[in-house]
Amino acid sequence: LAWHRDFARQIVDFGKWILASSLLYVLATNGDKLLLGVWVTPAVLGCFAIGQTLAQILELAVSRVFSQVAAPAFADVMRNSPQRMREVYLRMRLPFDLMFISAAGFLFAIGPWLVGVMYDPRYAEAGGILQILSFALIVARYGVSNGAYLALQEPRAQAVMNLVRVVAFFTIVPLAYRLYGAHGAYWAIALSPASMAPVVWWFDRRFGLFSWRHEVLTLAAWPVGWVLG
Repeated sequence: LAWHRDFARQIVDFGKWILASSLLYVLATNGDKLLLGVWVTPAVLGCFAIGQTLAQILELAVSRVFSQVAAPAFADVMRNSPQRMREVYLRMRLPFDLMFISAAGFLFAIGPWLVGVMYDPRYAEAGGILQILSFALIVARYGVSNGAYLALQEPRAQAVMNLVRVVAFFTIVPLAYRLYGAHGAYWAIALSPASMAPVVWWFDRRFGLFSWRHEVLTLAAWPVGWVLG
């Protein structure tokens, strides 16, 4: 066993951004419960929790694929053929983007029906909440970008993404609640993660990964999912 100062410095420099990113991510993903717990009744908060759980099932399941498949794949590309990084990045993102965006349209279409099948009429409000929160899935596709940035030795990008998300959330959501009540807060909660999109585009351009064609054309999956729903 030995202490190597250069290696220790690399670990600390890399790890501090991971720590900051993790803390910001936890704050961003749990801020809705912190705020709504103060603003609404327990019954309304329960309906929100049902809608949110149903909206996040796909994201939580696919996040394991991000960490266990996408991230190691990007790391392998950077070790062996870094010139192929953009090609692999866009190819890796395509199925995830189509899955998340079409799922957003699908859940928007079936939200009230799904809640009506699973729960009794007391929880009917959760169906409309699920429709609103389904739009957050459109941005959830950028989770695969985190693996690419880590492979590029740029953990700061992940921290910046989550910082922007936290600032946007705690700015937009209270304002929306003040102006439009709980319904406005639901929309702000669903749309505030979109603040990360320009950050992802900026880093993608910086690292030579960006494609406007990919960003625009994959949005066509939403109406396909809606029609299927």
